Amino acid sequence: MDITGYISDLLYEHECVVLPGLGAFITNDKPATVNRITHRFSPPSRKIIFNTHLSANDGLLINSLAQAEG
Repeated sequence: MDITGYISDLLYEHECVVLPGLGAFITNDKPATVNRITHRFSPPSRKIIFNTHLSANDGLLINSLAQAEG
């Protein structure tokens, strides 16, 4: 089963998605910025990191898979 799509979808709605026993994907949002000297805009962005220390099952991914796959 390919769960990458489920993880991607969950990261749009949640800041953290745990892969039980492995770790967690965590999002870090950066707001848009304006350089007042050059008058350039930087769009908002999202950085995703993986933390192996957060591996306890929070149920988010498992529940999403159960609902989608029946």
